[in-house]
Amino acid sequence: KNGIAYRAPAEATIEPGSVVAGDVQFTKIQGWGANKNDLRKILGAIADVWLILKFLMLLTGALILYFLARRNVETAVNVMFTGFWGAAARGFVILVVAPAAVVIGLMTVIGIPVAILALLVYISLIILSALFAGIAFGSFAIKHLGRQPEYRVSWKTVVIGALLFS
Repeated sequence: KNGIAYRAPAEATIEPGSVVAGDVQFTKIQGWGANKNDLRKILGAIADVWLILKFLMLLTGALILYFLARRNVETAVNVMFTGFWGAAARGFVILVVAPAAVVIGLMTVIGIPVAILALLVYISLIILSALFAGIAFGSFAIKHLGRQPEYRVSWKTVVIGALLFS
């Protein structure tokens, strides 16, 4: 039996004078525009998964950093809090100046390899800063909530910092 069977949010218009061999079978379906709650649920689920993955990535990276370079992490956290404004100023300069230097370097043939290397270093520093920020946030929370005399770094502060920072 010849004919057309289709599924769509709305029924198709068959123009006068058109010939369809066989039957036309239409099945109505819910489209994206018909039910916005479905789209909200899907986007909410994607956001939930992203937050969980972000937390797990931050936690994993921070724990690896902590266990591989414990003394350097402790030193960095202490520098962050004892010389906060100096560290913040250096970080801000790197955050602003480095992209401008990369763009300028990309405009010249000789500067392209250096600019690409600088861009990779810049991206690495951004990732490291997120890891250190989570660790420092955990150390800050433990010191002030636990009324500790100094900033300490342990695997517990890393986990708490990653959780709070995420």
